[in-house]
Amino acid sequence: VLTSLGRVRVGVVDSAGVVTLGTLSVSEVVAAPGWLTDDVLAMAASAQQYRPDPLAGAVVRAAKAAGVRDSAQSGRVTFAETQPEVTADWIKVTLARAALDSASICWVNVDSQPVGALLVRDEVRPEASDSLRRLRSAGIRRLVLVTRGHLNDPEDVGVLLGVDELWTGCGTADKVERVRE
Repeated sequence: VLTSLGRVRVGVVDSAGVVTLGTLSVSEVVAAPGWLTDDVLAMAASAQQYRPDPLAGAVVRAAKAAGVRDSAQSGRVTFAETQPEVTADWIKVTLARAALDSASICWVNVDSQPVGALLVRDEVRPEASDSLRRLRSAGIRRLVLVTRGHLNDPEDVGVLLGVDELWTGCGTADKVERVRE
């Protein structure tokens, strides 16, 4: 999206498929005490198997690659991008692993209790920096990077690519509204 604000030309760039490859992958599965990583992954894949979004595809591919089919556990599976309020050691370890791997975290809950986490990555396109430089040379003075939240360390990626502003956690409707603002 390109727009002119007074004399400043602004470019709003969506990270998915433009800055990143757009192919999420699960780099690691972490299980809470009392849970097995295979059970966490199996339940996550079972809950995501019919969803058409990139995260669902990544979870199902990870389960197939690991040979995980069914879980002995049962319950209502939900997902969250925000850290659980619980400050258990496994959650602290998960946060540290994600930071070391530059991964986003998808928390897996069963019956509203955190039981594990999926560390998710989306690689930055090798040509992304060059593409953004070309936008600047074409007259864009302000670059805004928009991401849904599955970008590895969006702040670091934004700095590396030289964007002026970063909008994280934006769904489609949020992106449209922010551009209108």
